[in-house]
Amino acid sequence: MGNQEGAPLRGSFAARFRNGQFASQDYQRMGEGIDFDLNGAFHVPRAGSPVDLVLDASLPKGEIVIGEHYGDLSKTRPTLAAEIRLHRKAHTLHLRSAGLVLDGVGAVGMEGRFSQAPRGVRATTRIEAGPIRLDALLDRVVRDGVGGLYPGIQEVTAAGTLSIVTDLDVEDGSYRARGRLDLVDALLNDPSKGLSARKIDLNLPFSLSQEEDPTPPGALTVEGVDLKGLEIPKIHAQVLLAGNRLTLQEPMRIELAGGSLNISEFVLQGLDSTRRKGRAAVEIEGLELAPLAKAMAGKAIEGRLNGRFDALTLEDGTWEAAGELGLRIRGGELLVQNIELRAPSSGSPSGRCA
Repeated sequence: MGNQEGAPLRGSFAARFRNGQFASQDYQRMGEGIDFDLNGAFHVPRAGSPVDLVLDASLPKGEIVIGEHYGDLSKTRPTLAAEIRLHRKAHTLHLRSAGLVLDGVGAVGMEGRFSQAPRGVRATTRIEAGPIRLDALLDRVVRDGVGGLYPGIQEVTAAGTLSIVTDLDVEDGSYRARGRLDLVDALLNDPSKGLSARKIDLNLPFSLSQEEDPTPPGALTVEGVDLKGLEIPKIHAQVLLAGNRLTLQEPMRIELAGGSLNISEFVLQGLDSTRRKGRAAVEIEGLELAPLAKAMAGKAIEGRLNGRFDALTLEDGTWEAAGELGLRIRGGELLVQNIELRAPSSGSPSGRCA
């Protein structure tokens, strides 16, 4: 390390903590048995010039509780590496590279610049996550993390990989995020819900901001769905995620129960808000009641169902629908018109017909 004025400064440091513990005053955030290793080096070429930092950290073991979420660090042995340039006079931080690795699960990388803006922080970053193994993520992170909230998670199985690339710009409280999400060869089996899907693929470009940027549509394909014995061979949807709005680009036809469910319109907007709004139009064509009733009520009822709901809307957390249903049972036919249904996010659905 130099000590002359204007001479370069170099140095290194290391820290080791063993069996550390912490707790917040309300005990909602606690940790114990934590091992933490940190190695670092710094370089200042000359007085007043930017400071270069290189950091390597690892958490090989420990247990952490945040609210109702639990984490065992020994299952993923997180490691973090970063290269940073700090411009003290310009109040700017250049994150040349940073990487978080979870053993056996995957990695998240980040680079970008952060600086002071007139009304907050200005940031331009790129974040890359994946490929993340869903089976390892479920087994080493999610099961313990949400087991107390959803006991059925212990029986869930999953596979496939998840990747996300995002370019994020933040300035004076506004943001703009552009990127892509890819889910490849995924499968899901949740016995507690009676739900399984043999193959799920998603490639979804996205643009999230207050203004809609030009964004290509994405595609979701789900094959081999089984919901409590109700089989759906394939679901395919062309969707656009742009300007905090999710839109179905083409009408979607889902074949099930000897008939089909046709969705000609679906829009969900305000994705960055708790007050989302939506609209949809759905047509039911010749669905057999037996597999539907068995899946929902455990008892088969013979007959066929037709219907149309052209005015499904979401407002203040409640879906409302208006339309008609036709029911054929044992040679008879029943047509119910002017149906109005309400399905709040919490509570039981309700409805009436004129």
